[in-house]
This record gives sequence, structure tokens and C-alpha cells, in this order.
Amino acid sequence: MEALQRAKAYEAQKLQKSAFKSPSKINPIYVPMGEDGDKTTSFEDAQLSALVAGTESDMVIDCHEEEEEEEEGEDNSEDGEFALRFEGDMNPFDFTEDDASGIQPYQRFERLEYESLAGKNRKALAVDQCEALQKKSQEDVFGASIDELMEFKRRKALAVLRCEELQTKSQEDVFGASIDEIMESMNYGNRRRRKRKRRGRPKGSRNKLSPEVTRMLGEGNLHYAHGRYAESISVLNEVVRLAPNLPDTYHTLGLVYNAAGNKQKALSFYMLAAVMTPKDSSLWKLLLTWSLEQGNTAQARYCLSKAIMADPEDISLKFHLASLYIDLGDYEKAAKSYDQISQLCPGNVEARKSAAKLYERCGQVERSISILEDYFRHQSTEADMSIVDLLASICMEKNEYAKALHHIELAHSIYCSGKELPLHLITKSGICHLHLGNMEKAESLFEVFEVENACEHANLIFEVADSFKSLAHYEFALKYYLMVEKIIGHDNGVLHLKIALCYLSLKERVQAIQFFYKALHTIEDSVDARLNLASLLLEEGKEHEAISVLSPTNLELTSDTNCIQSKLWWLNENVKLKLANIYRAKGMLEEFVNVIFPLVH
Repeated sequence: MEALQRAKAYEAQKLQKSAFKSPSKINPIYVPMGEDGDKTTSFEDAQLSALVAGTESDMVIDCHEEEEEEEEGEDNSEDGEFALRFEGDMNPFDFTEDDASGIQPYQRFERLEYESLAGKNRKALAVDQCEALQKKSQEDVFGASIDELMEFKRRKALAVLRCEELQTKSQEDVFGASIDEIMESMNYGNRRRRKRKRRGRPKGSRNKLSPEVTRMLGEGNLHYAHGRYAESISVLNEVVRLAPNLPDTYHTLGLVYNAAGNKQKALSFYMLAAVMTPKDSSLWKLLLTWSLEQGNTAQARYCLSKAIMADPEDISLKFHLASLYIDLGDYEKAAKSYDQISQLCPGNVEARKSAAKLYERCGQVERSISILEDYFRHQSTEADMSIVDLLASICMEKNEYAKALHHIELAHSIYCSGKELPLHLITKSGICHLHLGNMEKAESLFEVFEVENACEHANLIFEVADSFKSLAHYEFALKYYLMVEKIIGHDNGVLHLKIALCYLSLKERVQAIQFFYKALHTIEDSVDARLNLASLLLEEGKEHEAISVLSPTNLELTSDTNCIQSKLWWLNENVKLKLANIYRAKGMLEEFVNVIFPLVH
């Protein structure tokens, strides 16, 4: 009762204040009737209900008044997108060229959009603060918040509805039909509901053109159609002065300047038209193409982001965006762009693979694996096995060989049942078994290279050999390295170096020396090859030959005078120390000093 008394007092104050304002509509109070015709709601309850409804209505009206005020100032946005409008002393022609500080027009549009968004955020914050203060004021007056009073009203309304249902049921028992049905049959229910009037300015009324502007627009278009570009520009410039917020004028000026051969000016006016009509994706796409042709990557990115907002279903735009991020070196954003494409088009293999590779490059390996695994959730009967290959590769790089093998075998059972796996997946399966200790299984899988045409699969055989070498199975590694040598020839220094290291590990010095020399024939600057070869030659008692391996030839000294000092293999510290030790062991003190002295200083 205390809350009710406070509410009554507050309402009395409001009525007294409203006497000085324009009269407002008073909503009638509906008081439900009981079965005996008695009022089931007390006068105090009805008064409280009306008070709550009135307070709520006042709040809504205040809110709508604010919205209508804002609508006039912010009608330039479409679905929340920024659309440029010229107001006050803003000159549209200032946006067709770089300003004195070198800021490009698109950068000024970005700044205006940012300021517009910041203004909206400030208004939203002010509204939130106002609502909080209003709620506090209500609690001080009523002794309860408006939410609590509204909850009371809601419960009361539910009770009324229940009462009406019982009343309707009673009517049907007496008349065989409800009162609503009887009224409907008497055409009382055919009255059309009054359409809620839209608040604010009628749509399009602001851009209604005067007859003069309409005439001048037609005149400008006519001049353009007949190739009278100077006259067209003159007339359209006057239209801009009279009606600066008409996008068609800027679009036509863009057409005129483009036809006249001034592409930069055309781009500027197209940009103005696009910013004023942000939903026109065709304009943004044209601006994107022109920006890329000019090499203006930053402007291209701006136009591309706008084109995507205008046409979010165009996947080619998202591919453009991903490529642009790669060119800018922002691999994480590129990965996210490809990721978005794969979510929109789950079957797009290239987008999914690109996203996975880029996420892996950014160190987000788990995300990379997740994207590839998600592909199979959308493929029930057929799948691209290159996805399986990439997924297995990433797992293997993390040393998760059991997981990689699981993916290969699962894909085999679902998508290749009764068929043989592709050779690249057989290879990976064998490597996984090898790392998991299943030597016999791995060897049986690698036998495929003795049956298949090995010439076409040298890279796969190389992978197998590297796997054996990494696990110290040097004899098996040699078998496959030598198989590759027969395929690719005798001028592969990296291959020969690996063969030499295998022979070295097997204590076969003669063959190791032979292949170290072969390696140095093509990779002369390999410090590791020279140091290992020199050590083997010393073990064989060939000191002079070892010194020769660690010393540059006269030709190298003369031809490499312009090279960066740190890249010259004979200036490597380890090479010099090895050579100095040989000189000292042989008692060649002068040569020892000449080599060691630069290291000491």
C-alpha cells in the first residue's frame, strides 16, 4: 500500500505538470467482469495498472521522440552502414582529390565513418546512463523498480486472460458458440485493423528533386550521350551545388570523366557515388579493379571490404581479400578469410587447404587440423584425398604419427573401400608405421616402389629414405637414396651428402669419401661436407688432401672478392680451427699462425 500511495502521489504531480503541456491521449482502463457481472479488480488495482501502463507509455514516447530526432540526422545510414551526406559547409569537390597533407579521399571517408560510429556509440552510452538514472528515480518514487511493477501487471493480465477463457467457455455452453464467433458472423469482426503509422519523415522525401534539378540532370546526361563532355561536366557540377546529396550526379560525372580519358577523376567521383550508396556492390567492385590496376593496395583493401559488405554472397571477393592479405604479409587475416570461405562453401577444397596451411604458418596448428577434420563431416561418400594427405602431413610434423595413421586408415575405409590408396598416402602410412615401430608393416608398404614406376615418384622415395635416416636405419636409408640417385642423375649435392653421411655412420670410409667429393662438386660452400671429408682424409693419413679440402683455390679467392665475407666458406670459424689443428699437428708453425691469428684478433 505504501508503494501504491507513492505511485498515486507521483501520478498527481505528473497530472499537475501536464496541465502546462499539450493534452495527451488517455488509455481507457479495462476492468474484467466476473461470471456474476461483478468487477473482479478493485479500483486501486486498476489505478495502479493504469499508472504502470502510463509510466511505460511515457518512457516509450520519450524514447520515440529521441529516435525521431536522431532519424533526421542519421537517415543517411542503410541497415547500420555508413552512407555519406554533405551538410553545412562540406564541399563535395574537396573529396575528389588528395588534400594538402596527402591524405587520399578514401582515407577521409574512413575517418568520417569512424566519427559517425563514435557518435552513435556516445549516444547509445548516454541513453544507457539515462535509463539507469530513470530506473533509480522510479525506485525512489514507487519503492520498487518499474520492472517489478511491470511484472505485477503481467501477472494480473494473465489472471484476466484466464478469467476471460472461463467466461468464453461459459458462453459456448449457453449459446453453442463464443461471443467472438457470433460477432464475426454479424460482420463486426471484418473491420480492418488500422495500420500503425510510421514515425518520422516519409521514406525518400528528403531526396525529392526540384523540377530545376531534374531538368539539369537530363541536360547533363544528354550532353554526355552526344559526347559533349565539357558541357556535361559544367551542368552536373551545378547540380552538385544545388543538390549535393544526389548519388546519381556523381556516378554520371564518373562516366563522363572516364569517357573523356581522365580515369583518376572518374575514380574519385565513382568513389563518392559508392560511399553515398554503400549497398551498390557493382560500384565497389569496379573501384576495386581500378585500385588494383593503379597498384593502390590500401585503397583496394578499403573498396574490397565495402564490396564484401554490399555483396556478402560473392565468394570471389573473399578470395580477393585473402590474396590481398597474403600480398601484405598478414597471413593470419588471410587464413581467416579462407576459413570464412570454407564455412560458406564446405566443399571448397582449395580454400580449406589454404586456410590450413596459413594457420600452420602462423603457429595455430590445432586450428589447422580442426579445419581439415571438419571437411569430412560434410563428405559422406566421396572426398578429396589431398585433404587427407595435408592432414596427415601436419600431424606427422607434430610427431603425431598414430593420429596421422588413423586419418589415413579411416579415409581408406570410408572413401576408398575395396580400392587401393593413392601412392602418396601409402607412403605416409608406411612412414607412420615406421615411426611407431612397425618395421615389417612399413617395409611391406614400401615394396610398392619396386613394382610401380619409381621414376615418377622420386620425391616420395626421398621421403622414405629420410625417415629411415632420421631413425638411424642407415642401410635401409641407403637403399632408397641410391634408388633416387638412379632416377635423378649424378648432379644432386644434397642427395650425395645424405648418402655420404649414411656411409659415414656405417663406418664405410671409402664410399663416404667418394660421395662427399660428389657433394662438393655441386655444393662447394657446404661447411659440414668439407669438415667431415677432411676428418675422413686425416683418418686415411691424407693430411695434404685434407688441407686442400679446407683451403680455397686461387680461382675462388679471385672470383669471390666481391662476396659478403660471412658467406665465404673458408672464412668459417670451424674451418679455420680444423685447418689450424692440422698445421699444428704437422709442425707447420708459420701456416698455423697465419690461420689462427685472425681468429684471436
